[in-house]
Parts: sequence; C-alpha cells; structure tokens
Amino acid sequence: MIQRALSITSFSNVQIMKNFTILSSLLGAFISLMPSQQTYAQTSACTFVSPAVELNYTTTNINGDCMVNVDLSFTININNGNKYTVLHLWPEASYPSPSFLYSVNNAPQSSQGGGNGALDNAIATIIINRNSNPASLLSGYSIDPTIDDNTLPCVNQVKDASDGLVLQVTDVGNGNVFYLIKNLSLPYPGGCNQPIKFKGDAWSSNASSLNVQCTMLGFTYLSNVPTMTALQICQRPSSPAQYQFTVSTALPNYSVDYSVDIYADVDKNGEFNPFVDNQHIASYPAASLPDVSSTSPYSIAPTSFSWSATQNNNSLFFILGNITVTNTVSNQVTQYLNTIISTTTPDCNTPLPLNNLVISGTKEGMVNRLSWKVPVDETRYAVEKMPAGSTQWRQVGVEKMKENTSGGAYETYIYTDLESKDCLYRVRAFNPDGAFAYSNTIKLESSHAPIDVQIFPNPATSSTVKLIAELPDEQTATILVVNPLGQVVREYTHVNGGELTVGNLSSGIYYILMYSDHKEQVMKTLAIK
Repeated sequence: MIQRALSITSFSNVQIMKNFTILSSLLGAFISLMPSQQTYAQTSACTFVSPAVELNYTTTNINGDCMVNVDLSFTININNGNKYTVLHLWPEASYPSPSFLYSVNNAPQSSQGGGNGALDNAIATIIINRNSNPASLLSGYSIDPTIDDNTLPCVNQVKDASDGLVLQVTDVGNGNVFYLIKNLSLPYPGGCNQPIKFKGDAWSSNASSLNVQCTMLGFTYLSNVPTMTALQICQRPSSPAQYQFTVSTALPNYSVDYSVDIYADVDKNGEFNPFVDNQHIASYPAASLPDVSSTSPYSIAPTSFSWSATQNNNSLFFILGNITVTNTVSNQVTQYLNTIISTTTPDCNTPLPLNNLVISGTKEGMVNRLSWKVPVDETRYAVEKMPAGSTQWRQVGVEKMKENTSGGAYETYIYTDLESKDCLYRVRAFNPDGAFAYSNTIKLESSHAPIDVQIFPNPATSSTVKLIAELPDEQTATILVVNPLGQVVREYTHVNGGELTVGNLSSGIYYILMYSDHKEQVMKTLAIK
C-alpha cells in the first residue's frame, strides 16, 4: 500500500497519522462552533478562519508523556494590516480559566518577573512576521522574552525554524492569506492512548511591539477520535479509480458517531487547502453510518469514482465530521464540531478485489431491501444483520448463484427482509473452498424526510432576514447563526418548522446551521451587505 498518510499504523511506540483537524472552513461544511470570542480590545478589523491541525504522528517519551507532531494551518483576512500573527497552544485541561482577557497593551506572559502568568501552562507560542517577503517565523516574543529561555515555568516555548518548523504561505485572494506551519512537536501530558485535545488563542498586531489588534480565543480540536485508514486504488486503462476506508477508535469505553466526505486534491500538492480542494467525490451522512468503538470498526468496500478524465489519480482527502463521542462508562456525550481528515495517494500495486462486493439498501416501511452486483461465478452470499439494541450479527438468508446466466456476466442480487427496527446489514461472500470475505456494512434507519432551511432575502441589504425551517412533523431542530470567527450570534432551540425573523445583524458573512434531533444537519451561508 502506497499511502501518503495512514490514520493508524503502529511501529513500536509510534503511531503514524496524517489527520487534519479543521475547526472552521470557508467550505461551509467545515465550520467550527467552538467557543471563540473577539474581545473588547479590538482596534482594527481582522478575521481568522479555518484554524486547523494536521496530526502527523505520536510517540511516547521517556517520561510517559505523548509527543505529538502536527502541521498547523489557518487563514487570516489581513485587511491591509495584521503584520504580525501570534498563536498560543495549551493542552485543553491547561487552558486558562477563565479565558485570558486581551487588551491593546495586555498580551499573555509568563509569571516569571511578575507577568500575568497566562502562558505558564502553554506548550507553544508561534509568531509570524508578515512584514518580510516571504513571511517568516520570529524567534523571539518581544512582550516576554523569558518564555524562550531555560527558566521555569516556560522553557523554550517559542517555536521557530530552529525547532524544525517550515512556514508556507498562500495568498487566496480578497485579503485572505492561508498559512501552513509544518513539523511542530508538542508535548501532551499522559500517554498517547487517550483523546488528544488542544486549545489555543490566535491574535494579530500591526506593530513590532505586538500591541493586540484583534483576537480569536479558545479554538479547540479533538485530533485522534475516531481514526481512519483509507486506501486509494489507482485508475488503470482497464479499471476505474477506487477508494475504500475503515473508521475505528483504538480507545476503549468510547462510542463514536460521525459522517464522512471525500474531496479531491485539485492542485495535486498533497496539502489540503479549503479554498482550492473543493471537488466533492462522495458523501456518507451520519444517519447512514453505524457508530464505531474499539471492538466495532466500520469499513466501506472498494468503491469506484471519477471526477476527471485525467486527474482521478490525484490524492484524496477523507473528512470525518459531525463527531459525537459517548463515554460508555459515564454515558457522557460530547459533540465535536471539528473535522478529521486523512489523505491518500493512489496505490497502483494493490490488485483489484475479486468481487468488489458493495451492498446498498433502502428502508420501505417495514421492509428493508438490499442489493449488490457481482460477477457470475460459484460464490454464494449470506446476508447478516444486527438490529438496534443487539450486539451480535445474525445470518438471515443465503443467496445462491443465479441460474440461466452466462459465465463472465454480472448479476444483481436483491434481498428483502421484514424488519421494523433500525438495523445494520452486511453480506458474507463464500466460495466452495471455504474462503470468504465481507462486504461493506450499511445502516438502514426509519426514514425521515430531509430537513432544510431557507433564507430570505439572501444576500440581504438590511440587517433583518427571515429563516424558514422545513422539518418533518413531530421533529424539532436547533438553528444557529454563526459569524466567521465561529461565534454563535443567535441561537434558536426546539424549532418545529415555520418562519423566524432574525434582526440586528451587522454587515458581513454568516453561517446558518440547522441540526435536528435525528442528527440531520444542513448549513447555508448568509451575506449581509
């Protein structure tokens, strides 16, 4: 398998990963709703969007702590200013509580020498100088040089090129600049067999004295739950390009709900850029996928795709989103609105699967219908199901080779099952010699009409708009109005359809997010002129 990145491949104490964690994206599907705020200290306009972290690998050091290597990326609207950008990162449990109060002349410091102490538990500070051409990483934090010496509590906290960091900058137009900081190593307390969660602040300045101009506080990401192993089979003259993936978690006592979207690497540089890599390949909504745990991974069998006659062998980005994690011991449920992305490169050495056994299905009232298309041979197919509330797979039927078909042809099988509950299905293909293989697993649920939200007018020339929620009967939803910083500026709960009036919105871009009690989610973009 030739893959630029694997979600989990274990070599001794090392777990090699290649996962992005996106908190907010100009691609509406990736927007973050993590708590962030713009403080009273803002004196010039700037907008941070798309803070992201790509987890490359983890390893355990001699003290038993987890060393995490990441690539950090984000986008900032420079607005003819913002010459300096500063990032601070903490383990989530060590983030200042309450949040540090930034002001024009008050930025985070170490407690050494009487400073405010906000950085005492931070693990990294990164300063980007956009005055230089190209932009560069500064080696000193002029507000508090003590955070980059060998004196506690902050030892060598400033990270720059001398620490192996590489800075890449892309001007994406309209005043937006995309930054990618590669090869940042961070210590995380405890071992690597735990959820790894960081929290950070980002702020900007127009002066070398680093007076605070604007801030984005408290962006958070969960980087390793769940994980994905993906494979991309290259397009050949005789066969189409294909992908397959497995979603899992190695952590016990967790159950994870999620969705999957797949995008193409449009510019072929191997680095995900939400402004460029927006060619959508496939979507797997959360409602169609089973939850995963340490004992129940989920796999999609090889699936053909085509988006370009000449570029189907570009890399793919597999995006895990809508992540809800349940601690099965405490029953605590946490929703993470970041996404985790795995990257693949086409593998031209892996032989194609013999049957490409991929099943699909629909629920029609009390009846579930499964179908699959395979070559005609002596293979037989056993249908297995796991109803809601059960933990065991049960065989419910066997389909034999179709008669009166010519060798080498393809045949479509259809299996009908009387089942009122939500249910998982898979098909086991087995040959006369005893060899067998499983199909993908699908989840058939009680049907719910799709949800939607309409915005009138859009774009709007006034500060007031109307939202029309389209929901099935007896279903409710929550509607959030979110600004580009990830701040929730309006929240409407227990909406059961109908019209809402939203007023007093300032000029700018907003994201309207509606999610139902059945986990369906829809998002629209609103422009106020």
